[in-house]
Amino acid sequence: MHPGVRGRHRAGAFVLTAALALAACGGDDTGDDTGDDDTEAAALAADTDDDQDDEEAAAPPAETLESADGWNGPAEVDGPSEPGAAVLSIEGQDIDLSLECELSQPSESYILFQFTASGVGETDDGRSVRATASRSIHSEEEAAKSVYDYKGQERGSFQVTVDADEGMFHSSVVVSPADDDTTGSNLPITRVSEDGSFGAAHDLDAMSMHETALTGPAEFAGQCQDGWSSPA
Repeated sequence: MHPGVRGRHRAGAFVLTAALALAACGGDDTGDDTGDDDTEAAALAADTDDDQDDEEAAAPPAETLESADGWNGPAEVDGPSEPGAAVLSIEGQDIDLSLECELSQPSESYILFQFTASGVGETDDGRSVRATASRSIHSEEEAAKSVYDYKGQERGSFQVTVDADEGMFHSSVVVSPADDDTTGSNLPITRVSEDGSFGAAHDLDAMSMHETALTGPAEFAGQCQDGWSSPA
């Protein structure tokens, strides 16, 4: 073979080898870039998912509640069927209570529905005790002003107050939404039917410095008095 041709073949082989080497390097770089992009995309997706979770936790319910939605019975706990009677079960005691219920009818107020049951009785050791349970439905406009993550329209509470030493009263309570239940996960606390049967059940924690409060799993259920403000 002519020396010039042989030289051109060698040069061509060198150029091809260099090109393959560069292509190989380029392929590795491309792979590395793709890996970095994939990692960044995955991180971005995770951040987006977290943001969506936060938005979902704070989002209001899709369904608008009206005053009629305040009725959410039947109660999950049983109480007396006699009008004006209720029972409070707490700390191993079943305490008979005389009962009064109140119902606020719909009005131009921001509260569309307000039910309150209040019973009074005496503990086994002779202390006066009062149990109160409530359920309310607020307007959408009022609910939107909530400082909590929960922007729904329901509100609820269950409180037990008992005589303490030196003429004081100590309470245990659950409220939702609240500082310790910002998402409204405890709702509904109270269930009530148009016929006046109701019930509330929850673990109750003592309020700050209320050492003699009755605490723990508690149930309060009964039948509203005759002639109470019910549309039924």
